[in-house]
Amino acid sequence: MIQYLASSPKLERTRSRAIAVVAGTVVVLLILLGVIPFPYYFRASGVIQAKEWSQVIAEAPGEVGELLAKPGQRVVAGQPLIQLSNPELLIELAGAPAQKQQIESRLRAAVQRDSASMKPLEKRLESAIKLIARYEKEQENLVIRARHAGIWVAPGSEQLRQRWLKRGTPLGLVINPAGFEFSVTVLQEDVNRIFQREFPQAEVRLPGEAGNLASVTQFRVVPGEQKTLPSPALGWASGGDVAVNLKDNSGQQAAEPFFSVVGQFQSVGEATLLHGRTGKVRFQLPSEPLLPRWFRRLGQMLQKRFQF
Repeated sequence: MIQYLASSPKLERTRSRAIAVVAGTVVVLLILLGVIPFPYYFRASGVIQAKEWSQVIAEAPGEVGELLAKPGQRVVAGQPLIQLSNPELLIELAGAPAQKQQIESRLRAAVQRDSASMKPLEKRLESAIKLIARYEKEQENLVIRARHAGIWVAPGSEQLRQRWLKRGTPLGLVINPAGFEFSVTVLQEDVNRIFQREFPQAEVRLPGEAGNLASVTQFRVVPGEQKTLPSPALGWASGGDVAVNLKDNSGQQAAEPFFSVVGQFQSVGEATLLHGRTGKVRFQLPSEPLLPRWFRRLGQMLQKRFQF
């Protein structure tokens, strides 16, 4: 009886119809995924940067004496920002000309008496001249100046008074608010999509301003792979989306190479543009069926995993 039920014509027809339905569904699904185009976009993290900005650092060691410009103030190129003092430098600078004069005196005497010692003395004189030039340059750098026009941004500058600064200590930024760009970190598998279109459409959404979108166009890809993020705020260490090297204390070294893509703001609506503010950009690309996308992504994953 069991053998009869298993081989009954009715059961076989039911099984065949079920297989046909499944096969038909698969074919229809493949047609939908492989032929019908769907909206195509991808997102990436980025940071707003002024087109012209510079970091202000102490180019000579010294103690902070006077703050010559208030934070938030507009400054012009060459305007003094901070005055440093370095008494030891002044002492060295005062004594260096005397040493130079002594070497010059010995060199004049060697011309008449001991020409064999002229070459060492000439080298010492050259070193003394270079030393004086270095001291004079460091004295000049005790006045920290703006490299270009903009707004002087220096949070906590009041706490710098009477503090000794090493050479290279960061002090603040000078930001020109005349224009801003959006610097995006794009993974290698995604950057090819941007190359396919000369000016992809993109919208930037900023945290805290969900209803305000900024339009960005005229993207350019910075040549060569990058490893240093434009801002540590984009990395995992600061709550960003980009994986970073856990051994890097700065939080700006990405775990994997990426491409830097820079776009121009065309319209911002009510969005607030501030240098260093992060956001998300959505690249709108031509519609494409889902199946080719999945195969392409699978190929990229295999290539990345097995390096072939």
